[in-house]
Amino acid sequence: MTEYITLALAGIAAVLSLICVLIRPKQGATLRDLQNLSQELQEEMRALRTEVGGTIHGTLQSTAELQANAQRQVAEAQNTRLRELSEQLAVRQTALQKAVTDQLQFIEQRMKTGALESEQKLENIRTTMETRIAAMQADNGKRLDEMRHTVDEKLQKTLDEKLQQSFSRVSEQLESVYKGLGEMQTLATGVGDLKKVLSNVKTRGILGEIQLGAILEQILAPEQYAENVATVKGSSERVEYAVRLPGDGTSCVYLPIDAKFPIDAYNGLLDAYDTADAAQVEAAAKVLEQRIRQFAKDIHTKYIHVPETTDFGIMFLPIEGLYAEVVRRGMVERLQAEFKVVIAGPTTMAALLNSLQMGFKTLAIQKRSSEVWDVLSSVKSEFETFGTALEQAQTRINQAGNALESLVGVGGMANVYKATDLLENRLVAVKILREECRGNEDLVRRFKNESKAISVLDHPNIVKVYDVSVTDKLQFIVMEYIDGITLKEYMEYRAQPLTYKETLHFITQVLAALQHAHEKGIVHRDIKPQNIMLLADSTIKVMDFGIARFSRSENQTMTDKAIGSVHYISPEQAKGDTTDAKADIYSVGVMMYEMLSGKLPFESDSPVSVAIKQIADTATPLRELNPAVPEALAAITERAMAKEPRERYPSAQAMLADIDEFKRNPSVKFEYQYLTDTAPTRYIDKVVNKTATKQSGGQQRPRTGARPAARGGTKTKKRLALPILAGMAAAFLIGAAILVFLIFKYEGNGMFSQSMDVDLPNFIGLTQAEIQEKYPDSKFIFQTEEEYNTEYAAGVVCDQYPRAQTASDPKRVKENAKITLTISRGVEIVTMPDLSGMSRAEALNACKEKGLMPTFKTETVPKGQASGVVLRTDPVSGTQVEANTENSSVTVYISQEEVDKSTTVPNLVGVASLSEAQDLIRSAKLVLGGYSEEYSDTVPAGAVISQNPVSGTPAKWNDPVSIVVSKGAQERTIYVHIAVDETNEGGTYTLLLNGGNPQPWSPTAGQASSYQWSVTSTGTGTITLQKPDGTTAEQAVDFAPGGSGDLDFGTFGGNYKKPDDPSSTPPDPSQSAPSGEGD
Repeated sequence: MTEYITLALAGIAAVLSLICVLIRPKQGATLRDLQNLSQELQEEMRALRTEVGGTIHGTLQSTAELQANAQRQVAEAQNTRLRELSEQLAVRQTALQKAVTDQLQFIEQRMKTGALESEQKLENIRTTMETRIAAMQADNGKRLDEMRHTVDEKLQKTLDEKLQQSFSRVSEQLESVYKGLGEMQTLATGVGDLKKVLSNVKTRGILGEIQLGAILEQILAPEQYAENVATVKGSSERVEYAVRLPGDGTSCVYLPIDAKFPIDAYNGLLDAYDTADAAQVEAAAKVLEQRIRQFAKDIHTKYIHVPETTDFGIMFLPIEGLYAEVVRRGMVERLQAEFKVVIAGPTTMAALLNSLQMGFKTLAIQKRSSEVWDVLSSVKSEFETFGTALEQAQTRINQAGNALESLVGVGGMANVYKATDLLENRLVAVKILREECRGNEDLVRRFKNESKAISVLDHPNIVKVYDVSVTDKLQFIVMEYIDGITLKEYMEYRAQPLTYKETLHFITQVLAALQHAHEKGIVHRDIKPQNIMLLADSTIKVMDFGIARFSRSENQTMTDKAIGSVHYISPEQAKGDTTDAKADIYSVGVMMYEMLSGKLPFESDSPVSVAIKQIADTATPLRELNPAVPEALAAITERAMAKEPRERYPSAQAMLADIDEFKRNPSVKFEYQYLTDTAPTRYIDKVVNKTATKQSGGQQRPRTGARPAARGGTKTKKRLALPILAGMAAAFLIGAAILVFLIFKYEGNGMFSQSMDVDLPNFIGLTQAEIQEKYPDSKFIFQTEEEYNTEYAAGVVCDQYPRAQTASDPKRVKENAKITLTISRGVEIVTMPDLSGMSRAEALNACKEKGLMPTFKTETVPKGQASGVVLRTDPVSGTQVEANTENSSVTVYISQEEVDKSTTVPNLVGVASLSEAQDLIRSAKLVLGGYSEEYSDTVPAGAVISQNPVSGTPAKWNDPVSIVVSKGAQERTIYVHIAVDETNEGGTYTLLLNGGNPQPWSPTAGQASSYQWSVTSTGTGTITLQKPDGTTAEQAVDFAPGGSGDLDFGTFGGNYKKPDDPSSTPPDPSQSAPSGEGD
């Protein structure tokens, strides 16, 4: 500013000088005067400049002081204001915290009260339902008994009359029929009927068509009913089963029977009963009635057409509870009157079919009474042939019993047997679905899932599969036999936390196996130490894919029984949400936690409590339980156990990468930072070396070449601190005001949104067109994706996210929420590949790539032809086949070169043990046929006494050999008797067997008594009696059956004399012998 004032004064002086020059001098003025005037002006200018400069300098100093004072006052005011704001915020925070605490206490109290009330209500509901169900069952049982009694009486009366008439005619014609015997034209039919009668133990009841087919097959003959029948001429509609009723002699009349099972509507009604809400129960019942009524209408419209069919049809409901519900609601009479459809459950269907069968039998007896004797005669002549067949069947059973050597494991749904693969001569494990589980549709589905899942896996850390067979009658998996223990057993044996090196050794193998499974689209969903086998060489094998699912069709919830072990399941499994490969990552994290700490992260008294903790609680930090765990390894475990799937490792391979990084640098530090912005939360992985950024003492090293701070720098920073803080506070207040304005201004904000909460419907089972038609006013934002699905037809919604509401857990969402619909592409159809000439392994891989499940069978080919290659397949190549479904089983026939199966029976007599004899039998490629035990005095116990056939007999492979094994010599008990009379002098008698096992007996002197000794032994020996006088007596004994009888050494006496009467004079001791002495 000083420079500007100086320049202004200089300009003024110049202007004045110019004015003086330009003005004409007045009259009388002289040049000297002008010069003097100019000099005076210059002096005045200098004086003025000096004065002005001083004035300006003083002014500037005053201004600086005023500015400093103003700044200090502003700073003090801002500090005062900030302190006031801080105090106000503290007061409000305290008040808010107290209010929140009070509210939480109130909510907690309400929850406890609500829980008690809910338990009481549930108990009342349970009691009411049990009472009603018991009454209903009793009433149903009573009615069924009455119906059965009435039917039995009528049928028995009719049958007795018809049989009496028929057998009367049979008796009259018996002699003439008997003379015509000799032709065996009905032999095959008669034997077949007999076998059917003898083997009429059918598979257990299952749902729907299979159960109906089983009932029909069990009660009716094959010619009495038909499958997939077009009952209406010219129609493409086919009824599942139809009973053939006699017609006019040239044709039959069909009685259509169709199985229906509205499982969704029935489960909805059961859920409604659980809520005890009358309105909800009534709504669910209406849905069930509508479904049943629609089924009846379909049967009437599609399958009933007089005169080709009866004027009524039968609807079969496979569950008694569903049938009882339909009966209770009075639908039976309404459907019969409106659509002429009869409702039948499993029990009533069996009774109805038995009635029809009795009628068929009556007609058959009338038509074929003359053939009865022919059949009986044929059966009699075939009993010997049938006996031979039974012996062959028994031989096969014995072979199977030897092939399945021992039971090695028992699970919830299957037994595992140790067996021998006779073709490959190797030990295998055979997992067979237990018979009592074959009627459980859910367990059968899980077993099929396991066979499907592991059939497409091939990894050194996953149990190998050699063969799979899933049929209606038998389900088994032939797997690699593993001789080891489970990882859980190893952890319990250690009884302490594992070292981190042991943990990483096991976990890396588990992750490698899971990476392979995930790449194949398989999610295990039950990873736990009990499902991991540990071999002697420290290799692990992952097993038990019983609840595994293909990830593209995963939508399982906790309502499907036992989906994962509760201590290891992920939070999304516990909540019933959609799961993927990250659920297995969580289970691996729980396993790591347990190995490193020796404890499970969440434990409680009940599985439900553990599941709730999996969802809501945070595990105790790993290093608090075991400080020896490296920090980086604890971080890896923590990330694997993250509650949110998106915060876990994206894959098993990614987790392996961090473990490898830890192995290379144990001091590595993993930090998982989360960014919060308008985009969805994501995580950033940072690998930071602990010593890379800090020096000792925690101070950062200054940069090389940095200039030292100028003096007064600290003071400058202090001067700038308050204005900066004030600016930040002002910016904060302005931003908060803008934020509040935006929150209240815009309706689209989620916190103060005006969008209404609505019930989320269940779109599963509907097409997109049906959804638009059924919910025209819906404001949902739909997103779609497609996948193959075996349960829903193409174009139908097979899954949705979020899932729809249920009776027990209604789902509420915003009316404009985004809903993801998964549209079914239907069943995946593939072309059966040409496997001709491939090896077994090549054929297996080719089938796996197509999603097929092969069953391998062998066919013998002449010598010289290739062995071990595919001959043919069923179905043939080029056939369209379903992939990854229950119908994906194909049969592959492998060539096996014809071999010489002749052998010689080895010598087994005298072999020391049964196991040695079995080894000799196996080495000769024979099987143990019969086994019995006998006593022998010459052959030691356990050794072979005899065999059949004898040694050296020619035989074929797998022929049976029976043996008799010695039980050793048979023991027998013999009784030895001795006695003494009144003259015995006392003393001790001793009995011995072969000089040992002494048995002493001391009778009382002067009293008659006897003694019996029971001795048990084998073979022969000698019984010795040592008498008191030192003499002995001996008798031989034979313990063999039929040997010696009981022994009697006789009666012994002495010279004992009774003393005189006590009242008399006692005898002189010197004149008489002491009592008990003598010969």
